[in-house]
Amino acid sequence: MNNTRVDITKPVFALYASLSGREYPTLYGADKGTLKTESFAVNALYSDGIKASDSKDKVHHVVRFLCFLHQLQVPLEKVRDSHLKAYRNNLLTEETLAQKKSINIYLTTVYNFIANYYETDPVRLSSLIGQTHAYQVRSGLFNEHRARVRKNEQVKLYPLKFKVPSSSGLTGLRLDQIPTDADYILLLDCIERSGAHPFLIQRDKLAIEIARTSAFRRNSIISLKASQFRDISDAEETGRMSVTPAKQKFGYQYSFEVNYSLALKINLFIRQGLDPYLKDEKLSLKWSGALFINKNGTDMTKQYLTKRISSYAKKLRWPKGKVLHVFRHLFAIEESDNEYESQLKINNDPNVAKSAARIHLKERLGHMSPESQRTYLEFSQALKGSDRDEKQHDTKKMQVTRQARMEQELWSLKTNKKTRDFDIK
Repeated sequence: MNNTRVDITKPVFALYASLSGREYPTLYGADKGTLKTESFAVNALYSDGIKASDSKDKVHHVVRFLCFLHQLQVPLEKVRDSHLKAYRNNLLTEETLAQKKSINIYLTTVYNFIANYYETDPVRLSSLIGQTHAYQVRSGLFNEHRARVRKNEQVKLYPLKFKVPSSSGLTGLRLDQIPTDADYILLLDCIERSGAHPFLIQRDKLAIEIARTSAFRRNSIISLKASQFRDISDAEETGRMSVTPAKQKFGYQYSFEVNYSLALKINLFIRQGLDPYLKDEKLSLKWSGALFINKNGTDMTKQYLTKRISSYAKKLRWPKGKVLHVFRHLFAIEESDNEYESQLKINNDPNVAKSAARIHLKERLGHMSPESQRTYLEFSQALKGSDRDEKQHDTKKMQVTRQARMEQELWSLKTNKKTRDFDIK
């Protein structure tokens, strides 16, 4: 396989055309002729248009890959694993961990491009089914039903990616990124003092409270509907209620338990925050029913939610990465510890209690993958063995201080209102 480097500006290049505020790429060859099939495939990569901040970067990697194939005179339909391996090695200039991680990202973009290329044509897609050996990557993109494989099945999808270690098994999290309850209180306090619109303060606080006291991931939180929490009678009777988010990781359809305290907070937010805001701002007709909305009434995205929480974390000078999802680890640690202590009282056997806690955590978090559950358990054990408890603030003291401040502010508001009423008279 030719391993010489290519000039990515000559064989194939992309030009962008603007339409309704979005930019769409069209690929051209050196003869200025449109590469229709590749152009169609690139556009298929973005079903709702090119709008993501990194979209041009993705197209750049696709163009670079097509240039490499052009140099080898290999059509996209004839790409074998050997070509992909040669392309991977062509990108590697130094045997460094950082570069291997970057190349893995490039390869993922190329693999997804190939998948979309086949997905747009049923005839091409049919030719993939049952292929193995030289076409391992291509045949691994789809299952026997000609549907894209789910993320948890993609181990076989990327066999040519470089194997690189992770800082914490399956995730890039560090122990100092897992929050304490003191951090949780500090974050809520920071949101309250932000000076934002009262509705936005209520909304952002609720997102944190849901992340801290439930098993919902970020994409599940933003997919919740207000209608799911208008009637919380089940929670009132049993202490908990089942909720199925519209969006879940890997496309699962799990129902997660929400305790009465959280259900009540969400219900109050809807009645005292969301509904009045929609009415006052005349956004009711625009509203889709989402629990979490932007200031203009549109549905909140998971990217914007992360941006909001990250802005508060930045004010608190938290380490990068200590954002919304890490509160799920705090929830998991608490669930595991509580179940372990409960089972230990019943059975008086640490091994039985540990096994029961593991099963309980699996059910609460909705884990299908043993690796995912292992990550949460490893963090739980590591935190127990650290000096985390000694370093964290006195949580109870912070709770009392925060409550006293809130009562003082409430009294101040009442006093000011009485003064204004007296002046008016």
